[in-house]
Amino acid sequence: MSACHRCGIGLLLLGLASITIVGHCRAADAAAAPNPRLQERRLLPSPHSASRPTVLSSFITSSAEPSAHGLRTPFWFHVPKCGTSFVLTLLHWACPGLDPTDDGRIDVAGTHHADGQTEWIRWRAAQLPPGGCRVPLTGILAGHQPYNRMVHRGQAVGLFREPTERMASLFHYWGAGTMEQFRAVVTSGRFQYQASTYTAMLLGYDHDVLKSGNITFTKTDYLEAKRVVVEDFAFVGLVHEYAQSVCLFHATFGGQPLPVELENIHPTYHEGDKLTKHLVALNKYAEESAVLKAAGWPDGFDQGIYDTVRNVFAARLKLHPHCLQF
Repeated sequence: MSACHRCGIGLLLLGLASITIVGHCRAADAAAAPNPRLQERRLLPSPHSASRPTVLSSFITSSAEPSAHGLRTPFWFHVPKCGTSFVLTLLHWACPGLDPTDDGRIDVAGTHHADGQTEWIRWRAAQLPPGGCRVPLTGILAGHQPYNRMVHRGQAVGLFREPTERMASLFHYWGAGTMEQFRAVVTSGRFQYQASTYTAMLLGYDHDVLKSGNITFTKTDYLEAKRVVVEDFAFVGLVHEYAQSVCLFHATFGGQPLPVELENIHPTYHEGDKLTKHLVALNKYAEESAVLKAAGWPDGFDQGIYDTVRNVFAARLKLHPHCLQF
């Protein structure tokens, strides 16, 4: 959940009632005093790093010293349920002055929370002395801003996820805890507009623009969206290749990844069995994906965009073979 939104989203699934979103954003005015809790606490267990106890010692990037390498004003292209935790890589790369254990779980008052929030770590970055950040953070924000070619060309960084898995995670996040509830959401067709989220956001629309039913994308739109991720984006990664994506980002733009970058600070909780659904393995939502595909989800556009991103990612990964082991 993005901190700037602090979204409370509920689905009354039996009636498939409305979703209420309450957003509240609040800027901090006072300068931050050093937070001893950040210095004293231990890193929380991470699903990304639990099976890789020596993963960071094996990272060798293209530059010993981090540098912008053309990434002057990075823009985080954050599609809903596509790797919120990657903001840790972006912010720690952008602001080497941050506490290297800062995972965004401590708010501005010093209270520790189970989930991390983008705005809390951004707030601490804003308190750093001159030189604490090597690039501006104006494009690394909470929420889900669409791509704007006039502003973000050559500066966009985004993670992508297999479309049906993304929607499965989203529906569980909205409260569809059991498979019975999940099937009810899918068969209602109420959220079919989510099937073209990649296409919409790459073309500059808000992620829920199709909800109105007044916009229909064409083959020309689809081809433009594919062109954007191939030609305009500075970096694309994959949620199901999370550690490799972190490695490839640093191999491309310099610096060494920190242990905190492999934490999952914003997992989706499966309400039915209380199990945490982490953003690690492809086909984690195999049953849900089968239900979605049987109902005709997603459209061919978003699937095609994802396949294009996967090809781009694979080609770039070959240029940095040390990342292939993760």
